[in-house]
Amino acid sequence: MEEQRMMRRSVLLFLGLGCFLVLLLVCYRPVLFEDGQFAYRDAAHFFYPLHLRVQQEWAAGRWPLWDSGQNGGAPLLGNPMAAVLYPGKVLFCLLPYAWAARLYVIAHTIIAFLGLVAMGRSCGLSWVGSCLGGLSYAFGAPVLFLYCNVIFLVGAAWIPWGLRAIHRLLWQGRRQGGVELALVLALQALGGDPEAAYLTALGGAGYAVLLAVRGRSRLSWLATKPTMLAVVCIWVAATLGMARSRIAWPGFLAVNGLVLAAWMVVAVAMAWRWYRLPGEARLAPLLARLAAACTLAMALAAAQLAPVLEFTGLSSRAAGDTANDVYYFSLDPSRVVELVWPNVFGTTSPVNRSWLQAVPPTGDHELWVVSLYIGGLALALALVAAGFRCVPPWRVWLTTLALVALLGSLGKYGGPLWWARWGPFTSTFGQHNRLFQLRVDDLLPDESGSLYGVLALLVPGFGAFRYPSKLLPFSAAAMAVLAAAGWDRTTEGDAATRRLRRLGLVGLGASLVGLAFALAARGRAITYLTGRVPPDMVYGPADIAGAWAETQRALAHGAIVCAAVVALAHWAPRHRRGASASALLILAADLAAISHRITKHRMPFGT
Repeated sequence: MEEQRMMRRSVLLFLGLGCFLVLLLVCYRPVLFEDGQFAYRDAAHFFYPLHLRVQQEWAAGRWPLWDSGQNGGAPLLGNPMAAVLYPGKVLFCLLPYAWAARLYVIAHTIIAFLGLVAMGRSCGLSWVGSCLGGLSYAFGAPVLFLYCNVIFLVGAAWIPWGLRAIHRLLWQGRRQGGVELALVLALQALGGDPEAAYLTALGGAGYAVLLAVRGRSRLSWLATKPTMLAVVCIWVAATLGMARSRIAWPGFLAVNGLVLAAWMVVAVAMAWRWYRLPGEARLAPLLARLAAACTLAMALAAAQLAPVLEFTGLSSRAAGDTANDVYYFSLDPSRVVELVWPNVFGTTSPVNRSWLQAVPPTGDHELWVVSLYIGGLALALALVAAGFRCVPPWRVWLTTLALVALLGSLGKYGGPLWWARWGPFTSTFGQHNRLFQLRVDDLLPDESGSLYGVLALLVPGFGAFRYPSKLLPFSAAAMAVLAAAGWDRTTEGDAATRRLRRLGLVGLGASLVGLAFALAARGRAITYLTGRVPPDMVYGPADIAGAWAETQRALAHGAIVCAAVVALAHWAPRHRRGASASALLILAADLAAISHRITKHRMPFGT
């Protein structure tokens, strides 16, 4: 009997790996079998020649220290994007450069999948659930699309491994978790994405705080009125702090210095309490483990970090001149619906078939990632497992991480003042609130009070980063692990099954209603949108008829996936093995239908 059970588990495991392999071939078919090369955005004109220059220096028997052909001379080792000392660059030494550039991207997709599976298994989840999460993360749009900016793909690929190491270090108390975390952080930094390393460690600090107050008696203070009042006061203070460029602060009041001093006071206070009351201290020991891992990571990456810090210290960002670019590529709140309906506003490339720019504020939408879709089944399962009450601490942590990263990615759109100016309707109703808008603009910028802005103000070093949408991989990783947990709960046949069924029915109903409306209003919608969508600087005028067809296709896709979710919710508790196999196949087909369009941007050079 035990042998049969092991055989069935092996079959499901091989099915999960088979789905992964099929998705890998579908998404990367153009570069594997058609002699294509990654070319979209920064892939061809920036990273391809930059990494080629690094390899030319290695091939010539020289350390890649300096590039004399760029800007009259520029450092290579001090350029974090060159990733000179990243161990993964060994591929470029073993293979012809064109093939190494292809496999470098594909290898990190594999690392992302395996890392999510390892994270799921570390949390005690099943192989099937972990594979579902791995497929969702590695081939979901927020991570897969990073192939066009490969250093961010490197950082995202190691995020699940970092979360796993944090979980093992802080929750399971395994010392080797600290070494694993140090290695992951060092690899992220060496790979060209120190921001991912910083945010991974910051997520670990949040987990430490959660574990320190995980008892109900300790969490009850969060719901008290004084605490809520304090939160509001802190938010207001942070909002005012973000306006320091508009308000003439007293000369002796340096906001950044005060923030750093405040954190130092907190650290000293925690260390003193740990010294005086070692048996009662909980947060300080956890943070000490995390700090030790971060210190080891910096030591491992010091050979590259030292010249990088010297070079970046000369940049305008280091000088604090970030007011104009720190909020680029904020995620528009309207795009959250893409989690359910992929490409519901259309697609911007390779042909401009998008009407997103007609959504207020008209023409003011910046796209970091072309889609947010992580798989309809994965999203529903993540919502099933997400929660804050009566769940293990790691699920609370991942739920919080998913929400904070998603809200932070809104950037300037997450601030109350942006919405106070009528938010997206400013361009439509600007005449009615012009006086109010002018008065507020005299004091505060749009981004004041946003979660991203608060983090930039209160967390040391956070303000040096750009592009709020870069937080999306952390939200995707957290939701992928929650999806794995959601599948395990669904197969148990408890309330999770009913919750999954309700989510599927709601999504199915909304998809069918939306599809009916899109079909009925097609002519009027095309007429209304024509001329209201400004042309794209790269892809030209918008094909509105094609864009509306994309909307109809997205709604139909959502309806099919939601119907499959309802069927799985009914079938999973009764036939676990069959439902598990079906879930893997459904998610793989769902992602293949969307993700292969993300990686089709290429150009025929490579040999």
